[in-house]
Amino acid sequence: MTKRLNPYLSKLQKNLFGIPTMFVMGEEDYMFLDSVHQAILSGCNAHIAYIENAGHVYNIDQPEQFNRVTIDFMMENSNLILPLKL
Repeated sequence: MTKRLNPYLSKLQKNLFGIPTMFVMGEEDYMFLDSVHQAILSGCNAHIAYIENAGHVYNIDQPEQFNRVTIDFMMENSNLILPLKL
C-alpha cells in the first residue's frame, strides 16, 4: 500500500499554495518517513515535527506531545491561518 501512496503524496505536496504546513510524524513511522523527507528536500515549503517514542499512530501513542506540537504550530501561524476563506 505504501508504494502506491508515496507517488500520490509527492504530487500532492508539490504546491502548498502558501498555506503553513507541518507534517507530524512518529519518529518510528517507517512507512512514510522517507517520502516526507524527500518532499521537504525537494523544496516543499513545510516543516516536520517528530513525536518521540511513537509510530504511525503517534496521536494515540503520545497524545500530549501531539497536542502540544499541533497547537503550538497553529498558534504560531494563527495570523496566516485564520484569515483564510473557504
